[in-house]
Amino acid sequence: MGQNLATLSEIEDIRHTKFYTQTSEDPVYVDASQFLNRHPVERGLIVAQHVLAYITPVNDLKNMSMVSKSFHKLVKTKLWSHIKKLTSFEELSQVKHLPITKLSLQSCDYSEHWLDIISQFTCLQSLILGRNLVQNTSPDDIKVISHLPIQELSMAACRIHNDHLAALHGLSHLLKLDLSQNYEKLTDSGLTHLSAFKHLAHLDLSWCRNITSAGMPHIAALTELRYLDITGCGKITAEGLESVSHLHIEELRIYSSRLDDSYIAAISPMYNNLKALSISNDVTKGNAGITEIGVVFLSALTSLNTLDIRQCRNITESALDGIKQLPIQNILTDTL
Repeated sequence: MGQNLATLSEIEDIRHTKFYTQTSEDPVYVDASQFLNRHPVERGLIVAQHVLAYITPVNDLKNMSMVSKSFHKLVKTKLWSHIKKLTSFEELSQVKHLPITKLSLQSCDYSEHWLDIISQFTCLQSLILGRNLVQNTSPDDIKVISHLPIQELSMAACRIHNDHLAALHGLSHLLKLDLSQNYEKLTDSGLTHLSAFKHLAHLDLSWCRNITSAGMPHIAALTELRYLDITGCGKITAEGLESVSHLHIEELRIYSSRLDDSYIAAISPMYNNLKALSISNDVTKGNAGITEIGVVFLSALTSLNTLDIRQCRNITESALDGIKQLPIQNILTDTL
């Protein structure tokens, strides 16, 4: 593939460029002129962005950016803003001059220099980290990325603990934070550090099993929060959920083995804002589940247009009948 891309030095028009992308099987050949002639240029550039995002090795992007005036202009317009399938930090260090805004490092092998390399991407707005990186990095070291203008950060399944969040206080632009599947070491005390992210709108805590009702007041202070996922946080009670009911949350996802009408009652104050609700539970002995009383509280959610109860394993037939009558545009269930 490197030889193919080397011939691009003779090209002066993006419309005649032929790209090669590497897949798990054979190289995929893409003629840029085909989609650029078939669609408006703006749409063509979107397609090109997706094609180029999968080019490997990453060093080929560096070569392409120096091919011609057309390519140089595209670099300035952030055509190569998102690099995927990255496995080597050595590759990434060679394109640090490009205005990359999104990086996915889930598949990257650990390197002791990974933070030094990432810190040089001053345009970075979205970062997905992998377990290999975070679990081998001390919180003190991870502070080096807190000066970046990151708006979206994923540390899902990275085995983080509370001090990792403390080290990220400098991410004042953060809008979206995914902490899901950090089963063990992320606890309620770690949520105290969320106060540093004053503009946070999206928070995923799903399957963080050591988050309890005691941590919910820290979430309640996030006044700009619009999305909250506490699926699998079985230690959060209806009372804990009620502590965030004043927030203007538009999408809420809940799973609890104890989910019953009291949980639905706890979120009823969200009636003006809540647009999408996903609730699920297990058939647990002694749990009354969702009954027609819960349906009454659901009917109070006048802004609700999507209700997902596909994983609700403990819901009475009379409650299902009542749900059928609710003026909700999209009702997703295994039963209806």
